[in-house]
Amino acid sequence: MIRVLLWFLSLFGFIFTPDNHVTPVMRWGQYKRTIAPGLRWTIPLVERTLDPVKTSIYVGNIYLEEVLSRDNIPFTLKMTVLFTFIPDKAVKPAAAQLVKAGEPVLQTIVRDYTNQGLRRLAAKYGAECLSDNVTMTIMEKDLSAYLTSTMRPLGLAPLKRDGILIKELIAPPEFKHTIFDVKHDESILEVLRSYPVPELVRLLNEVIVANGLKQGANQMAFMVGGNDAIHALPWMANHPSQPDNHRNGQHGYNDYNGKG
Repeated sequence: MIRVLLWFLSLFGFIFTPDNHVTPVMRWGQYKRTIAPGLRWTIPLVERTLDPVKTSIYVGNIYLEEVLSRDNIPFTLKMTVLFTFIPDKAVKPAAAQLVKAGEPVLQTIVRDYTNQGLRRLAAKYGAECLSDNVTMTIMEKDLSAYLTSTMRPLGLAPLKRDGILIKELIAPPEFKHTIFDVKHDESILEVLRSYPVPELVRLLNEVIVANGLKQGANQMAFMVGGNDAIHALPWMANHPSQPDNHRNGQHGYNDYNGKG
């Protein structure tokens, strides 16, 4: 019954627009204006309406690869952009095209602008800083401001509050291992700083000796330490030992002299 009534009213130029939508109006084939929600009147035969355009929230799920940090470490990002499209806020040539384009085109535009803006922001931070939660929060705010300013002529904009959500930032496995090793080494150095110098030299010598003995018995040794704490350490580069026939020759010479 309602559909029949709306069809009958449309014969006299009345158009119904649902809530959270606007209806684009074409006059003599050119984009003219939009109609707000509710029952509105248009000029019969002169004006023609298009399908209603949603003005509520659009959800764009974006996946970006090879986002480089300032030190050229590639990251992968998973994020969500919540945005709106208001044709009346766009410049008229852009609005005339976008009201006909549909949601897939709007999603593509937002994804391209987000890709460009996020890569520029990521290039300002080092890899270790980029992985920090505080930095991600700052990037969300900066990216929101960037999208608001650059997409304003198109009538597109992220939500003013929590419109950008960086859900996951994935570092390459090699970078994770490097950070782990660096933190491990820093913790060792912190412990070593608590030792007095002679005691530290003794501990280092013991570690080097233990590692050197595992390499083999045919290692030279050198001296490390102060006058009051001198230790013999293995030289980590192996040196070839004297051949056995040379030692045998020395024994033979002694035996020959003994016989004489």
